Amino acid sequence: MAEDWVRLLGDWLLHHVAESDDPADAEVLAVVKAALPSVGYQWTRRGVRRGRSTVDRVLARSHAKPSAAAQIIAAEHAAIGERTRVLVLCDHERAAATVPVTLDGVLDAEAGSAIAALETLLADPSTALLHPMLVAGSVVAASESTLHDLVAFVAGRDPDLASRLRVEAGAGAVATCTSGWTSRTWVSHVTAFFESGGTQVLVGTRGLLGEGWNARGVSTLIDLTTATTLTAVVQTRGRALRTDPTWPDKVATNWTVVCVSEAHPKGDNDWSRLVRKHQGFHGVDADGDIVDGVAHIDASFSPYAPPPVDSFDALNARMLVTAAERDAIRDAWKVGEPYQDVTLASLRVRRPASDVTPLDEVVTLTPAPPTWRLTSDGMTTDAPVPATSWRTSWALAAASAGVGAASLAVGEWALVAGAVGGLATLGQSAVTGRSHADDLTSWVRDQLALTSAVPPLEAAAAAVADGLAAAGLTSVGASALAVDVHPGGEYRFRLVGTESDAGVFAGALDEAIGPVGVPRYLVSRYTDAQLPDRPIRTRRGARKALQAARAAGEAWHPVPTVLGRNATNAGHYLDAWRTWVGEGRLLAAAKPEGAGIVAAVSGEDPFAATTVMRRHWS
Repeated sequence: MAEDWVRLLGDWLLHHVAESDDPADAEVLAVVKAALPSVGYQWTRRGVRRGRSTVDRVLARSHAKPSAAAQIIAAEHAAIGERTRVLVLCDHERAAATVPVTLDGVLDAEAGSAIAALETLLADPSTALLHPMLVAGSVVAASESTLHDLVAFVAGRDPDLASRLRVEAGAGAVATCTSGWTSRTWVSHVTAFFESGGTQVLVGTRGLLGEGWNARGVSTLIDLTTATTLTAVVQTRGRALRTDPTWPDKVATNWTVVCVSEAHPKGDNDWSRLVRKHQGFHGVDADGDIVDGVAHIDASFSPYAPPPVDSFDALNARMLVTAAERDAIRDAWKVGEPYQDVTLASLRVRRPASDVTPLDEVVTLTPAPPTWRLTSDGMTTDAPVPATSWRTSWALAAASAGVGAASLAVGEWALVAGAVGGLATLGQSAVTGRSHADDLTSWVRDQLALTSAVPPLEAAAAAVADGLAAAGLTSVGASALAVDVHPGGEYRFRLVGTESDAGVFAGALDEAIGPVGVPRYLVSRYTDAQLPDRPIRTRRGARKALQAARAAGEAWHPVPTVLGRNATNAGHYLDAWRTWVGEGRLLAAAKPEGAGIVAAVSGEDPFAATTVMRRHWS
């Protein structure tokens, strides 16, 4: 929505305001140009273009990030102790040269830099004991005592080099050791010092500790950078994904620290960077599935918006606890077990909370066609009519009356007793008859109520799968459909075929159960069958009542784009829809009736479902 408004604003400014000779318009343009940077845009000769907002700069370099890194490091140390080897990656060694003038007094000169991160870690007692060290292109920095330990370590490897090294104290807790060597020399020595445990936290820049740098013992990577390119993400994550011969069961954790503000329209840029960093990269979610996207971090995460800020503390605590359970993480990845190396798209669907049945475990569903049909000729059902019979009651009544008559010859008491018995049985027959009529009427009403319900999601999924297969768009149909329902009510749909099959199916199902937009075709289902106003006394009468029922409504659903490209494919979908969902009609939106219905039902959401696409690796 914000992007749309920016396009409208840009068009108005470029083609109207900027071309005007009116001084008032010139003043408007000047005001807008001055305001655009604050929301992440800038004015150019070609119109409004993306830029980096002041708020984004503040959040990306916020002191909250190294503070969060300190919390993570402390938790990791508590979990794995001496095995802890943390790599903290930053964008810049020093940030003073890149802080805008507009942020003077807002951001510290070194905000967001590797130096600032080191200072934070040295100031925190829980991380200072791990002897954090900074290695960059122009400096090696740490506490003075840690640097003396480094010089002693180098002396054991290269005494001549160590004799030239000097530790220089700084104004604060940070000392340096740069004279006597260069980055070409010190990177390898510092890396060895890190692997030996001389320092358990190494702070650096992505450029220096990126591709080509290798330390097998890295247990934890904390990404404080803003880089989101595929190459940068692969190189960053790869620092921790190294096997360690001394630690056969090694499990490394990758962390990305995000800073968000709800008080500004561009306050979620850091979250958007997190989303981009996880696109196409897989992780184990809470259910043990290996999926891509931010939801594998936490099921509540959405690629479209960050979670509420007031939930951050709880989310952070939950992730720290999860990261500490390394044995469980390794078991979830099923390391050493056979795998197919196939990534299939899946669709996860949530219905409204009122429609969710609580479950204690994962349930696998097998789609089944409806047992009833509602057409223009009435309703039919495969459900058995209740076993009732008027004849049974009347036969019992006749037999009882006969016994009473036979007792006449015996005496007055027998006559009275027989008469009472006969009358009582006849009365019971009348009551039973009324009960049977009520049962039949209730059964008919129950059948008609089925026509008012929203179809099962798995039925719609089966219709999509068979429609795609019939149209030749996938190699498999509903028989290859996998449907699971997880505790909490989330449905997971996957077409088990090729990667192309799964992708086409997931996209089509997402459209089929989504709101009505502007589809090329619509498919309907007849709904709300009405009960004829007549008494129902027999099972045959119940069947006739259903046959006389007529649909009072017609619900419309979009035909997925891939199936709506032509009438033939749409016809295949209609056939599958009738098999799995129910009878209905197919209308083209280009025709007058279809255009009118699209206008009338646009925005309607029959399934009221929330969906999210996932790529599932197995």
